[in-house]
Amino acid sequence: MQNPIAQLLDSGNLVVKEAGDGNPIKFLWQSFDHPTDTLLPGMKLGRNYNILKKGSDVVYRSGPWNGLHFSGAQNSRKDSFYTFGIFLSKTEVYFGYYLTSSVITRLILNHKGVLQGWYWGEHVHDWIPYLSVPRDNCDAYKLCGAYGICNSQTLPVCGCLDKFVPKHYEDWQKADWSGGCVRRTQLTASKEMYF
Repeated sequence: MQNPIAQLLDSGNLVVKEAGDGNPIKFLWQSFDHPTDTLLPGMKLGRNYNILKKGSDVVYRSGPWNGLHFSGAQNSRKDSFYTFGIFLSKTEVYFGYYLTSSVITRLILNHKGVLQGWYWGEHVHDWIPYLSVPRDNCDAYKLCGAYGICNSQTLPVCGCLDKFVPKHYEDWQKADWSGGCVRRTQLTASKEMYF
């Protein structure tokens, strides 16, 4: 570029472009391609980023996209002031959201790995939460282990399916349910098979 300039667009996107170039999408660099903890309308979050990790451990998984929302994130439904979705092209796949009104919104991935949606409340002059994923302990990935069930309304939150017991009883007493459950009575295979 001969004469690069930086410009902050109305969308919040900081761009570097050639001075005098009227092309509204031709940029040398744009901040929307390098998100930090905040996702603004028009930004893209792509590839496998719908799975949250802490190091190499999966912390949260939303579930598959069913065309309306992620199946494991029921509180992520569309609203009257924004729309979102999974977008596919030959060169990319990404999640994005776009405003359908003049409400100011932002998504933030906080230091605890919680995705929070906020909108600006004109009357209170403050950010107001409208979305939080994961919502409770039961949204934690594999919290109760194999054959375990999670109910955030009970204590402890983890239990075993009917006819199953904790695999490591001592760990369950310490609130470590990750070992899951095993059958109370093991299945035995018969030598005779009936078809």
